[in-house]
Amino acid sequence: MPHQVTRLVTIAFFASLAACSTVTTTGVKNTSKTFNTVVVDAGHGGKDSGAYRRYGPPEKAIALDVAQRLNKKLRESQLKTVMTRDSDVFIELNDRVAIENKQKNAIFVSIHFNEGNKTRDWEYRELLADRIAEAIVEQRFGSGVYRASSQVAQSPAQPESPSGGTGLAPSTGHR
Repeated sequence: MPHQVTRLVTIAFFASLAACSTVTTTGVKNTSKTFNTVVVDAGHGGKDSGAYRRYGPPEKAIALDVAQRLNKKLRESQLKTVMTRDSDVFIELNDRVAIENKQKNAIFVSIHFNEGNKTRDWEYRELLADRIAEAIVEQRFGSGVYRASSQVAQSPAQPESPSGGTGLAPSTGHR
């Protein structure tokens, strides 16, 4: 399953790069490997909850959690990052675009979820953030450069909260 996640994230990443690029004409330089900033957009927020689930937190909370994890991993990989939001606030779409457009040599990565049963698990969200970071870092610096965080490789399983909590953060006993 992790290989399928990697493939899906990589395909989505390259599709988003293609969607953000301009039409190539003679004399235009390919800058896909020269970006130095990643704008990380945690989808939804504030009054916009995104997708609701029968169990677990709304999409806006999961998107923010993965975006914050991704932000940390990219910074550890020496990339400059800009978050469109880092708390539960609503940001208009035009404002998200304006944040990205202010950056020079930047790519834009927006985090969203549709069928999110697995996203209740913080380890799964950590794995998603790690795979997105890997795709970005290796697109920028080349294959084999990214080093997964030790938390992804060594984190113990977290039991589901008996109180029915969201499980957004690992419990202090598992660190």
